[in-house]
Amino acid sequence: MSELWVAEHGGMKARVAVKFLSPELLQDAVTVERFEREAKAAARVHSPHVVQYFEHGVCEHGPYLVMELLDGEDLAARLRRGPLSLHETAQVVAQVSRALQKVHAKGIVHRDIKPENIFLVDVGGPEIFCKLIDFGVAKGRNDSAPTMNKTATGSLLGTPYYMSPEQAVNARDADFRTDLWALGMVVFEAMVGHRALQVDGLGAMVLALHTAELPRPSDENPALPAAVDAWFQRACAREPEDRFTSAKAMAESFLEAIAAPAASTDFALDTPLPPAPQVPSLLPFRHRVPEATEAEPEPAPAPKVPTLRPPPPSPRKAPRAQDESWMHLIDRSNLTNPAADHSLPPPSPRGPAPQGAPEPPQGQRPSLVLWLIAAALGLLLFVGLSVLVQGSSALRVLFPGLYPSASASAPRP
Repeated sequence: MSELWVAEHGGMKARVAVKFLSPELLQDAVTVERFEREAKAAARVHSPHVVQYFEHGVCEHGPYLVMELLDGEDLAARLRRGPLSLHETAQVVAQVSRALQKVHAKGIVHRDIKPENIFLVDVGGPEIFCKLIDFGVAKGRNDSAPTMNKTATGSLLGTPYYMSPEQAVNARDADFRTDLWALGMVVFEAMVGHRALQVDGLGAMVLALHTAELPRPSDENPALPAAVDAWFQRACAREPEDRFTSAKAMAESFLEAIAAPAASTDFALDTPLPPAPQVPSLLPFRHRVPEATEAEPEPAPAPKVPTLRPPPPSPRKAPRAQDESWMHLIDRSNLTNPAADHSLPPPSPRGPAPQGAPEPPQGQRPSLVLWLIAAALGLLLFVGLSVLVQGSSALRVLFPGLYPSASASAPRP
């Protein structure tokens, strides 16, 4: 369903794994939506035993997921060299149960627990450190998306060899107890060296899940204690109500079955194991994994991927009554007029500009009497000059009513 690439982040120089959806499935809307839900489901679980997802998005090659790059091998590759010791099996049970306890607490069902999805991380020593990977067919508590038993290519949601009876009938109704069944099948294979149900064909597998009697581990490996048989019978009971009530209870019961002391540093669930290899977090991504909106039964720790926060609010400006920074805008020219009213604030600097030339102050206006005197003096000066130049004829021209012309005043014959 997908292609896995090793990539390097250009800024941090950190190697990561990038998962692309196969090109032939890009037109399948259900598969594309399930690919996106994988990132949302895995990003909600914060556990050292769950692979860390950094981001998801879409590029020119289609949808992609970015996750931490793990060094080591999956459990399936390890089992090809032979079964695990009881000590190693107990470590796998304890650590995978820790991961499932976190996953189920978030309301998520993995639905594909198998040796290929349990990765044994190389921590530089003989210790086993498991990480649960591939949430491609995981189902959330409030998942309203269409969930079909088959994809566009006809493959079942899950691997038939580790599928619970109820999951083989209807994957929609599978709850957390289907993961416990699958883990029981994985543990049987890890202790014995082969699968519990060895049949060929999908139909024969579904029939065996509902009718065949499961073998006892001690019959296949006499070195195992008899108490492991009872543990396996309950872990893989056909009725979900007969199985363990949680992944933690399942792991604790296994430790008791192999007579491991509760305080043992090798098997105790509450004892810290070697730290997981740290991968530098990539700084802000183009696409971020959305946070879950549903109510969580337990508070989730702070995400490792840096989140963007809004900038701090800018300090609010003081009210106009207390802010005197605008006082320099006052026109100081009216201070010479005692009648000016200085109690009013100046016009807003953002208001419209005044139209026309400003009117001069009242105290500087010229007197009307002076204008009249100047006009009279000018008229007298003009008349006097005209008389001096042209004599009495100038008066007749200037004042025809007062000085009639000579032709008009002479007597007619």
